Amino acid sequence: MDMSFSGLKTSVLTYVNSLRNEGGQEALTAATPDIAACFEQAVVDVLIDRTMRALKSRCIDRVALVGGVAANRRLRETLAEAAETIGARLTVPSIALCTDNAAMVAAVGAHQFAQGSGGGRVDEGYDLDASPRLSLPGLQASRPA
Repeated sequence: MDMSFSGLKTSVLTYVNSLRNEGGQEALTAATPDIAACFEQAVVDVLIDRTMRALKSRCIDRVALVGGVAANRRLRETLAEAAETIGARLTVPSIALCTDNAAMVAAVGAHQFAQGSGGGRVDEGYDLDASPRLSLPGLQASRPA
């Protein structure tokens, strides 16, 4: 399922610009918490709707919420409620483990550097080959007890 929030982002930007033009910076500052909460709820609603549709259409009874977005309290709570209503099991890591890709890339780099396999000097060039299925030899996944 492809998703795009470009229309929502454009709508919010249009509203913000309109509010700033009509009421000034003070009006925008006062409305910012409400704008953010409404944006968050709209995104959560879409994510929940799409997730529930996918679970039902594929007869899946388990779902995992991972990555940086899994730290969002509203999404965690709403998805837990939605999953429960259809009898699906939701797995969510602790907040401390809800990191984004940049943190994971940095962790891999630190591991490779510590192992002496982090490549050469930084100034040797910047050519990179993407490897979406990169494995980390010698690094085992740890599971909570």
